[in-house]
Formats: sequence, C-alpha cells, structure tokens
Amino acid sequence: MIEQTNKPEKKSRYRKIEVRMWGDEKFRNLTPIPPCGQGLWLFLLTGPHTGPVPGLFRSGRAAMAEELDWELEDFDKAFKEALSEGIVKADWKAKVVWVPNAIKCNKPESPNVVTSWASEWDLIPECDLKLEAYESIKASIHVLGEAFAKAFDKSFTKPTVKTMAKTCPNQEQEQEQKQKQDVKASDPNGSGGQPPSPESAGQNPDTKKIGEKTKQELWRCAKSLLAQGGMPEAQCGSFVGKLVGDYGTDIVLDAVRTAVVEQPADPASFLKAVCQRLSGERKTVSPWWSSEELILAKAAEMGLQARPGEHTPALKARIEAAIANGGKAPAPLLVAVPNPVPDAVGKRSPEAVNAGLAAMKEAASKLKRVA
Repeated sequence: MIEQTNKPEKKSRYRKIEVRMWGDEKFRNLTPIPPCGQGLWLFLLTGPHTGPVPGLFRSGRAAMAEELDWELEDFDKAFKEALSEGIVKADWKAKVVWVPNAIKCNKPESPNVVTSWASEWDLIPECDLKLEAYESIKASIHVLGEAFAKAFDKSFTKPTVKTMAKTCPNQEQEQEQKQKQDVKASDPNGSGGQPPSPESAGQNPDTKKIGEKTKQELWRCAKSLLAQGGMPEAQCGSFVGKLVGDYGTDIVLDAVRTAVVEQPADPASFLKAVCQRLSGERKTVSPWWSSEELILAKAAEMGLQARPGEHTPALKARIEAAIANGGKAPAPLLVAVPNPVPDAVGKRSPEAVNAGLAAMKEAASKLKRVA
C-alpha cells in the first residue's frame, strides 16, 4: 500500500500597499482610474475608507464615488459587477460594506492585533450584514489557535439584530424592478391606473422631496447632519458658513441635498468633498509644500518669516515643526554653557581655559544645528 504524502502548501505572493497612496500628490496627478469593476475592487481593498478589521468598513455609495471621481451611476454599475461575482456585499441603508475574503490576505500577526480591532468593530452599525461578517471572521480567527480565539471571544461583541430577514438593498432593488415589470404587464402605460410616480418619470423621489425644501430647512438639515456626525452644535453653523464663503450658496445647497439623501457617516468630509467636486477645486488644489510660492504662503499663514539666506527646504522644515507644535513655532533650544572652574589662586589654568573653549564651541555647534 502506497502511503499518501501531504503536498506542501503553496505560498501565495503578497504586496503591501499604503492606504495613503490614494492621497499622494504624484499618484493623484496620474491618469485617473476609469469606472470599472477591477478598479473598484482595488479601491475596496486598499482605499482610505478601510479600517483595521479586514474587509469590513462603513461607507456609502456616494462617498466612495466622490473619492474615485466617478458618477454615482458608474459606481453602481461597477459595484454590481463585483456583487455578481460574490466578492463583496453591502447594506447601503446601514452604510456597511464587507469583502468576505479580505481576511485571508490580512491575517492578524498576534492575538493583540485581534484585540485592537474591537474599537473599530463597535463603530460598525448593527445590521444583518455585520452579523454575517461576525460569524465568518470568528471562524477565520478560531482556526489560528486558542490564543487568537480567546482574544476574539473576549473583544468582539456579537451583533444583536432584531430582524434576520435576508433582504439587502440590492435585493430590494431587484424586488422593486420586478414590481415595476408586473405593473407594466397589467397596464400598457406602466402606471397601474395611477398618476405616474417620480420613479417612472425618471426622478428620484427622495431628491424631489429635498428639492421642495426651503433654504432655511436645508440649513437646518445640514446642521442636524453635522451634529449627528459628532460635531459640537456650536460649530455646525460656523462650518456651514465657511463652506458658503468658500464655495457659494448654490454649491453648498446642492451638497446639502446630496448629503440628506445619502446620509454619509462623516457629514463634514462629505459636504466639503461634494463642494470641491462641484466647484472643480478638488482636481486642481495642490498641497502647500508642492511649490516655493505655496511654501512661502504657508509660512506667512503660520506667522513665520524666511530668514536671510534660508533655503526653501529649511523653511519647509520649520513650517512642519510649527504644525507639529500646534501651529506655533517651537521655542529655541537653550544650551547651558559651563563656566570653567578657576584654580586655587583665582586664575584659570591653561587646562581650564581649553576646557571652556571646547564647551563654548560645542554649545555654538548645537545652537547652529537648532537654527
């Protein structure tokens, strides 16, 4: 009888990609990714929305479409491709997205890593999809060993979902389409004997309702969204006012209408991103360190002045130090200069003089490096 030997497991190749790549100036200057399924897949795995829990994050359709500079219709089409392959799931009402196989490529290196995921896990909204992700992640962690299993069971709280209906937003869309087809079959005009609905007229009913709101009502909606997102109520009005000053009333109103419909997890960032896109600023804005003129402008903003003979890299370093210090230039480093010890007669010996000179030279060198 021939003994069966276990074949060695093939090792997969992996590459580490920094999330901040998506915000890198040179990367953003490259030809943008066109709307497509493969581009969306890479974004779902590595985008700035991702968190420590592999494959599970909170984000909305409009927010991700804004980040990619895609139209929402194009985003939905690309997402449908990934959804049909079973590689991603979403609950758009709860703003929860899950990539089931992400944990296979991002296994925790230690039980402490699993423990660190708990804080992010608590921020994911309760829904059926979170419960499904819980069971899958639990199974993936438990096979790593007893220590990993204990860390997971101690740190992760099982979601409590009242209704376990398996309908998700994508299924709801399919049901709506089926209902429309049934109505059209019973009525040649597709109205079912009733006046045409906003959907049949090609309008989003939520958008229509938002469009009927007055300007004052929209401002109240914006402040309410910002407060729900965690911004202190005293700052909500000034934040909206600054947006109006930077982008104009019409653009901000359009951004508020979009935010009211989408209900983003981070309303402040969402509103600013929509305003930037509508004004065209998002594609042209450059970071302060990208040119000498912008560096000088940033120095003036920080209350710093270029020193005589100071080169641009040195000024940039001082600006970064001021930013790290809370917007204020750090205090100069004071170096104590030791006094030479006089000899017993009250006069300094040659050795003491030499020691004093050496100490002064060293102090001057330190001050020069600080400057």
